[in-house]
Amino acid sequence: MRRLGVSLLVVVVISVVGAGWAIDRLFLQLDQPDQTIRTAEALGYEIAELVDANGQALSDVSGPGNAPGVSMELLGQQSMALPAALQSRLDSGQVLTLESEQGVSLYFALPETRQVLRIALPEPGDNDTRTRLLLTLLFYAAITALILLWLFPLVRRLQTLTLAARRFGGGELAQRIETHERSQLYGIESEFNRMAQRIESLIADNRLLSSAVSHDLKTPLARLRFGVDALSEQPASAVQADYLQRISHDLSSMEQLVEVLLEFARLDQSLSELPLQVTHLPALVESCVQNQAPAGETQIELVCKSDRATILAEPRYIRMLVNNLLQNAVKFSNQRVRITVSQRRGRVVIDVEDDGSGFGAQSPERLLKPFTKGVPVAGKEPVRGHGMGLAIVLRIVEWHKASIRLGASESLGGARVSVRFDAAVPAL
Repeated sequence: MRRLGVSLLVVVVISVVGAGWAIDRLFLQLDQPDQTIRTAEALGYEIAELVDANGQALSDVSGPGNAPGVSMELLGQQSMALPAALQSRLDSGQVLTLESEQGVSLYFALPETRQVLRIALPEPGDNDTRTRLLLTLLFYAAITALILLWLFPLVRRLQTLTLAARRFGGGELAQRIETHERSQLYGIESEFNRMAQRIESLIADNRLLSSAVSHDLKTPLARLRFGVDALSEQPASAVQADYLQRISHDLSSMEQLVEVLLEFARLDQSLSELPLQVTHLPALVESCVQNQAPAGETQIELVCKSDRATILAEPRYIRMLVNNLLQNAVKFSNQRVRITVSQRRGRVVIDVEDDGSGFGAQSPERLLKPFTKGVPVAGKEPVRGHGMGLAIVLRIVEWHKASIRLGASESLGGARVSVRFDAAVPAL
């Protein structure tokens, strides 16, 4: 940042000084009042000599009086009240140049006729004002051009950094920025590359750990399952049968946890390569409702408000999303679960509601984190599971660039989960 500030200061100083010097040189080339006055002096001497020596009238003399805006007249020496210094200069035969608001006047003494020839040059007009305005605008334009010339590579580097950050956030973890020490954003770009490298390493280590632990657990679990099955085939007492049943139950729970962990670990890699296609959501949700296993007295109601609701998605993972939402709703409901598919303002919405106790006083967003369980419904058995359902739903939602909201159901009084997708138009 220090390098960026110093370079900006240097560019501003150089542009102001350089543009000012260049415009000043140009102004001196365009503005030549001294040359005009010298020409008028030379012609004035000739006219004064002709008028004074030969007694010719001014009208008979060809000179600057023919130029537009130039006027000549003869004045009596007594009519001019000049200071002594100016009067002595005029009497010595030198030209007297006076400038007033009306313009520049040249005075020449005529000693023979004791008169004074006055030549009035035209006062600066609109052309001089326009020239000054043009040069002022040129000065600011030169400064602006120099600063824009400095800004162009900076803006280009910022766009590159923005694009790299967007791609990195979209899952391209190998995204890096090519930089060099002369870059204006060398410090920021280098820190971005180091940060991206650390994040990629952490995510890779996390995936490796999850996958390795899960795979390593499957082998001893399989052995334990085989041992339990072998023991169950032997005659045993009632106590032994009870213990075998408990061990078998715990093994089933551990196997389910391992499968969930493996699925969650594979989710990132799978979702980053999604083959998106136009998916008819009402039919997909209806098949999920029909395949949902009965859960006691809980009734699942399907409300489809748009038969043509389509989205760009991977059907297998959308089916996983809907199944997880339905399973959670059934677990925490009393008797009713409602799933609604609707489309409005270019968005396709899936609402899953239940008549349970809702999310309680705590923030519902906490349930989107892995291994976080909800509060069971009063009077029901403790909820089974590992707290991964909504975490998997959130991951699928993020990779489909959708959004999820957790809140209260106004109609059923329990929890409500809303997932919003961008609508897609089917290909013709």
